[in-house]
Amino acid sequence: MTNLLSKKSFNIIAGLLLFLCSTFLIIGIGEISLRLLNSSNKIKVDGNGFAKNFTHNSWGHRSDYEYTLEKPKGKFRILVLGDSMTVGQGIENVENTYPKKLEYYLNEKLQLPQFEIINTAGLGWNTDTQLYDLFINGFKFQPDMVFLGFYHNDIPWSDFLSCDAREIELISYNGPLRKLLKQSHLYKFVNLKINRLLEKIGNKPKFTDCIKASYSSIEWDMLKVYLDAINMACVIRNVKLVIGVIPLMYQLDDNYPIPEVHSKLMGYCKERGIECIDFYEDGFKGLDEKNLIISENDRHLNEDGAEIVARALHKRFEPLRSYKHLPFIHRAFTLQELLMKDETAKELDQSFNQIKEEVVFIFEDSLGLADKTQSELKVWRESGNLYFLKTVFDFSGKKKAFTSRYVLDKTGEFINHTLNTFDPRLARISATDFLETNGNRFIFTKISNQLGGKKIVQETIYEVVAIKLPEGGWSLRIEEGITFHDPKTVVSLALRNQSYSKNKKQEILFYNLLISYYRNNWGYFADALIEEIVKRNPSPTYLSAISMLYKETKQLSKLDELVSVHPKLNWTNR
Repeated sequence: MTNLLSKKSFNIIAGLLLFLCSTFLIIGIGEISLRLLNSSNKIKVDGNGFAKNFTHNSWGHRSDYEYTLEKPKGKFRILVLGDSMTVGQGIENVENTYPKKLEYYLNEKLQLPQFEIINTAGLGWNTDTQLYDLFINGFKFQPDMVFLGFYHNDIPWSDFLSCDAREIELISYNGPLRKLLKQSHLYKFVNLKINRLLEKIGNKPKFTDCIKASYSSIEWDMLKVYLDAINMACVIRNVKLVIGVIPLMYQLDDNYPIPEVHSKLMGYCKERGIECIDFYEDGFKGLDEKNLIISENDRHLNEDGAEIVARALHKRFEPLRSYKHLPFIHRAFTLQELLMKDETAKELDQSFNQIKEEVVFIFEDSLGLADKTQSELKVWRESGNLYFLKTVFDFSGKKKAFTSRYVLDKTGEFINHTLNTFDPRLARISATDFLETNGNRFIFTKISNQLGGKKIVQETIYEVVAIKLPEGGWSLRIEEGITFHDPKTVVSLALRNQSYSKNKKQEILFYNLLISYYRNNWGYFADALIEEIVKRNPSPTYLSAISMLYKETKQLSKLDELVSVHPKLNWTNR
């Protein structure tokens, strides 16, 4: 009997050991197999998302080259903003990231390399981070163009949106076991599959669901403020701006999940007159995303994906290669004119070396009809500076519609710009816009000529700088002495203050904040913020500030609506 029990015990123990050995063997085989499959991704990223074996220069940019702040003579410098897609997370060789590929293609077969591309993108950056870096460091490099490589999760996240598509961890507590499992490829694989299953059965929102929710919320209005600030800074500094939209690496066929988001972004660019490239339409549509990403659990662009972006950009920018004097002449033309190979721009480029002191070159662009000139460009040098005076005529070809004069120094840097608009009936200047640079200050003067000889003069001083705060962090200024109110900070504070007692000081501060958004043509964000506050945190302080805004801006119907919803508040008389 004892022998029988011993034999059974032995069999049970042997079976358990065999099961455990088989289990560990299967886990080991699975781990080794997955590691071999993922061995191509040699870039290691630490817990803070910073790539350990990227090559960085002294500015923290992913580059093996130290760029001078002063732009080299004869170079057209493009500054690239972006996130990890643009950094090239998962791409081992920096030469295979799309900014470096683009630089190679633009300079290919040129006698002298003319294009210099500085990639300032950062891992985990959103559009607000990119704006701050442009103000803090970017403009120091004297770029001729800023290219923003936009990926859809660059939209700023706010506390107003509760959608959370982050991966759920099987092991939730932060202990030694989790740290060990986080190194396991098999654990990552199983965790990935379980998360996809949870999304399929509706127990967890998909990443694409949260992207759609973001672009239908106040976050879209926040994004537009950041993009507007980048655009405004580029316009003031006479720098070209281009935005490129990188698609989600999901279903790049006719079932692509977020076409409406692309339409929104392209519509924004069209409204603002910004050159914009949709890489889904111009490169990725119809391709298999599995061949263009690092791996299933790392959907960053691989070298082939970066190649598609670089080729699409090269195709768009290729006309710029035809101008030998692009660093100078681009100031006098819009980017669209240069890309369309405007005849006047081509003639000017060909004759550029002949422009001497006191000699005026005239380039005319006719409408194809006798005695009808569409535009005229006069170019000359004076005291070492370069002058471009463009006159655009009305449909008669004889009356001036407007004149635009740019003045550059001998290195091609911007000095001032004068825009005169003419009254078609009186054939005289009706308005003058004058922008001049004075160090880091840009002085904009607007003169409106009224009937009877009266003039209305308005002056605005722009800084476009970042101020280091004593307590840490940075404060941006576009207008001199006026702080840029960061939408993310404002939204966070608007939710945090839950006080239901009225505070007059805070009321005035919040009113001034709202009116500043209206003043900068960002009333759309102020309206979206007000809608969220009334819905989520209708404190008397905020509501009083909102009522002051409605009275000041003559939005009396909105004021009536607000009073009807909150009749117990003590409103002052209109």
